[in-house]
Amino acid sequence: MAVLEIVKAEEQRKVESMNNPDAKLVRPMLAKTKGPLGELEQQATEAVKKLTDEEKQRLRNIQKFLDENRPMQQNEKSVVGVVETIVVGIVRAPILFFQIFARVKNLLESEPLDDADAEILRQNQSQEKMNKRGRSRENCNH
Repeated sequence: MAVLEIVKAEEQRKVESMNNPDAKLVRPMLAKTKGPLGELEQQATEAVKKLTDEEKQRLRNIQKFLDENRPMQQNEKSVVGVVETIVVGIVRAPILFFQIFARVKNLLESEPLDDADAEILRQNQSQEKMNKRGRSRENCNH
């Protein structure tokens, strides 16, 4: 009986496919008459979606746990803490060097300040120095 239902549903899907020239293929779960294969495909799709959502949530929980309990922050002197510190240093060092080289290159390619901009910069720096002196005097008096 189930085989007969599958055959009838597939025949109906074939007719539906022929009646709709825009669609090259009508998936069983998207057919007007689903049939056993359509229901099975829909259940499988829902199961995969649910599994994907659960795995994403599990990954978020693992990331949160690792962020809160990093060995190099919990016990720096332990073997795992030392290994993590070394690995993090090795991974971050090239990034830091690249950023430094990029900044130096940027500074070397930049144009020098013209006289008007240099004067504005000097005035701002002298004003900041005066403000700091005034604050430090206020702190000494209190």
